[in-house]
Amino acid sequence: MAGTLRTMDYGIQDIIKRRIGEVTAGICTTWQTEGTVEWLDSIPPVVNNPDMQKLVAEAGKNILGEEYVIESYKAAMSCEDVAHFMARVPGLFALINTSNDNPETWNSWHSPTLKIAEEVLWHGTALHVQTVADYLAE
Repeated sequence: MAGTLRTMDYGIQDIIKRRIGEVTAGICTTWQTEGTVEWLDSIPPVVNNPDMQKLVAEAGKNILGEEYVIESYKAAMSCEDVAHFMARVPGLFALINTSNDNPETWNSWHSPTLKIAEEVLWHGTALHVQTVADYLAE
């Protein structure tokens, strides 16, 4: 059997890994068989830093307006390479809208029919620049 384990907390991930090993051992004992659990650690959980979340939200409100910033988005089971960096330095994995009123731009980013509303791409660039300026001003 193969699969992935995604959590939003390093401690919980460790507990689940330990419990899967314990449950596997229990099942094997019950059925008088053998089994092993092998973990191939690759990408750590994406854990947003609360201070970075506030910084980016304020930058977004300042350049785009409060109506363009959604802070209630609590969690996602993202599996992203940026997690390696965020495990060492404070960071934020933020989502930036790439759609407009045209329904053709409402498809998922992972869809072969994705159409990006290019007129809103400057939002991402402006957000990054404003965030850096605000961070350096602190």
